[in-house]
Amino acid sequence: MTLLMGIPVDIWSALKANTRLDTVNYLGKKRNGTFSLRGIVLYTQQMPFWQYVVFFLPFLVYGIGLQIVYSPVVAVLVKQCFSWMPAYMLPQSTDLGPLTAITLITALLTLVFDGIINPIVEELYFRGYLLPRLSHWGWLAVVINALLFALQHFWQPYNYLLIFFLVLPEVLIVCWKRNIRFSILCHCTANTLGAVLTLIALLSTR
Repeated sequence: MTLLMGIPVDIWSALKANTRLDTVNYLGKKRNGTFSLRGIVLYTQQMPFWQYVVFFLPFLVYGIGLQIVYSPVVAVLVKQCFSWMPAYMLPQSTDLGPLTAITLITALLTLVFDGIINPIVEELYFRGYLLPRLSHWGWLAVVINALLFALQHFWQPYNYLLIFFLVLPEVLIVCWKRNIRFSILCHCTANTLGAVLTLIALLSTR
């Protein structure tokens, strides 16, 4: 469980996401006179259920495969470029510590914040708000959006390439279908799986 100043990075990420939510809420209040995301968060067109299935399952396989392929790349990057980072922020840091009430509560909060709340807010901002406003760049907007999303994970520079290529097809589908529900589904699934695996690893230390 990666810590920053003694607090899980995922919790910091959730607090950072709250700043983005404040931003879109402010813009919504300014535009609509009330706290509404109407006209602020775009790309909310409907998509038939079968398309969610057709797009999501290959994306899931792609994401898992990419993680496997990228694992040795992370090892090389950490050793050659990022060995100066604190050990607890590096991916090979697997010491979760003993199972205590605090660590269990923290893991559960991470599951809620990083698995559900944070992905929804990030998608509302990056795909619902920012992506449509990059549309004048054409399909290059997809690349710019994926790049900005990767770079905002500043605490894991060794994963920039992974995050970029992981979200690139997701952003492409959102841009094509004008539907951020798909990216919310993918993002929540990926983060929840990671949080659940951490929780299982923590429980196994009993």
